[in-house]
Amino acid sequence: MKAWWLALCLGLALLVAAGLQPAMALAAPSVAGAGEGVGAGAGADMGAPAGAGAIELLRLQVPAEQRSCWLQAEAAGWGPWLERQQGFAGRELFWNARDAEGVLLIRWRRPGDWHGIADASLAEPQQRFEAEARRCLALAATADTPFVLLGSAELLPQP
Repeated sequence: MKAWWLALCLGLALLVAAGLQPAMALAAPSVAGAGEGVGAGAGADMGAPAGAGAIELLRLQVPAEQRSCWLQAEAAGWGPWLERQQGFAGRELFWNARDAEGVLLIRWRRPGDWHGIADASLAEPQQRFEAEARRCLALAATADTPFVLLGSAELLPQP
C-alpha cells in the first residue's frame, strides 16, 4: 500500500476520532522537492461547504534517528509562525515508523485562510526550520534541507 494512502487514512481516522466530519475530499495532491514550505494548493475550495475548514496534510522524510531534531525544528520554525496566521486552527505531528516519515495535519478555519498566505512569507519560517534542523543534526549551514517534503494534500469536509 502506498505511503501517502496510509498517511491519508491515518489523518482521516484521527479526524473521525476527534469528532470532525468523516466525509472528506482530497484536493490537489502534489509532490514537492527539497526546501519547499507549506504553499497553497491548486484545489482551493473544491466544493467545500461555505465556512468549512480545511486540513493541510504534509509528509516529510524523517529517519528514526533524526526524529527529535525534526520535532525541535518544527517547534522553532513553523510552530510560532503558524500561531500568528489568520485562520490557523491547530496542528498535529505524527511519525510513521514503518516508512520513516513525519506526517503533519494543519487545520485551517477556511481554505481561503491557508490559500491567502503569500508564498514570499513562507521563506522565513522555512529558513528557521532548516537552520534549527541543521544545528540539531550538526550539519553545515550549506547542507541540503535535512527533512525533504515528500508530498502534500488538502482535505476538505464534504456536505
